[in-house]
Amino acid sequence: MEPISALVAIIAAGASSALNEVAGAAVKDAYAGVKAILANRLKSFAGLESAPKDEAKKQEVVDEMKRTAANDDPEVLERIKQLEAALRSTPADVLQKSGVSITDLNAAYDILIKDVKYGRYFEVHGVTARQGKIEISGISGGTDPGKP
Repeated sequence: MEPISALVAIIAAGASSALNEVAGAAVKDAYAGVKAILANRLKSFAGLESAPKDEAKKQEVVDEMKRTAANDDPEVLERIKQLEAALRSTPADVLQKSGVSITDLNAAYDILIKDVKYGRYFEVHGVTARQGKIEISGISGGTDPGKP
């Protein structure tokens, strides 16, 4: 099972992408699938959808997923995996219009951030592994060093 914070990060990335005009049909469809299953289950989902970059909103979803065990539901996990695959297949020209921000990621063991392609910015803040290592490698992209 993936850490809940990683699942919520995927959902937030999907919400952020699906709600702006740069997302492709695959991302929008996959996000709609996640929304269809979680919007009625998690009261905190609406807050995340309205502010997908808000760390407090992400944490609310993490907490509620823990309480409801939504992260153990095979259908929920499958929909999130579909969203992750859609996000990974986003064409490079779309990525040129976006950025990657990883903030306040906490894990019990290793954190591996690999093979990330980004557009305007790539930023990492507050990444903590209680045991093990943090590895960031294979980062490529960048058309504008400043964050919009």
